[in-house]
Parts: sequence; C-alpha cells; structure tokens
Amino acid sequence: MTDAELARIQTTTTGTVTIGDSAQTGNITFTTATVATTSGASTLVVQATVAGQIILDDGAGVGTALNGNGGTITINAGAGGIVAANSNNTAAEIATTGAAVTLNTTGRSAPAAIVFSSPNNTKHGPAGTFQSAKSVRRIRLAASFSTA
Repeated sequence: MTDAELARIQTTTTGTVTIGDSAQTGNITFTTATVATTSGASTLVVQATVAGQIILDDGAGVGTALNGNGGTITINAGAGGIVAANSNNTAAEIATTGAAVTLNTTGRSAPAAIVFSSPNNTKHGPAGTFQSAKSVRRIRLAASFSTA
C-alpha cells in the first residue's frame, strides 16, 4: 500500500489498525510507512507462526520504516523473523511515542540491528517487549529476550 492509501484508513485514537492475520504466510514489508494515520491509534502486525517475515525498510535512510504515530506497535512475526532491510544508516526502523513496542517472533535472529527512535528510556522486558528508546538505539533481535 502507498502512503496515500494508508492515509485513507480511519480509526479512533483508541482503535487499532491490523495488517495480516494468523493465516498470513507471505512476507510483509513496511517501507517508510505510517500505518495508523490517526495519532495514538495502535498498529498490530500478524503472521502465521510457521512462515513469513516482517521486513522493515527505511528506504535507504529516507525515513522511519514503521512509524507508530504515537500509538503502540505490536509485531507478531512468522518463522522468517523480523529484519531490517537497511540498518547501516541513522534512520529508525521503528519509531513511536506510544506506550510500548512489542516484537514477537518464532523465527530466527535478525541479521541486522533494528533501530528504535522514541523520547523515553529504553526498557527491555520479557518476551521481547521494548518500551520506547531515548534516542536512536541499535538492538539486535533474537528469537527470545531476557529481562535486562
């Protein structure tokens, strides 16, 4: 979907925009996308656990791959995991001022760091939950996380 098409999706600030479902086995790529165009609405990305990959593409540093627009972001990726298409620049792969970013995958570790951008302190929680990042931070994803 283009940015113009995404802008036509309307929800309330307490609503959720969901991309994919539990039967989704194909890859889902976000390229400088703001899925929840209503500020504060949540973004939920869902794939089947047996297949599929979430690809975060910042457009070679042009902009944030997936912008939460002030809402929470939850990604439930398939066996292909969550990967950054271009992590060797200063652009964030995930950014939001929302309460949390939750990354879940049954897949492999990402080959490149995922860059987070948000105004609060970074907190690593159980099951891959990250709550905001103070500035641009590089975090290498793994299939499981431990509390830091």
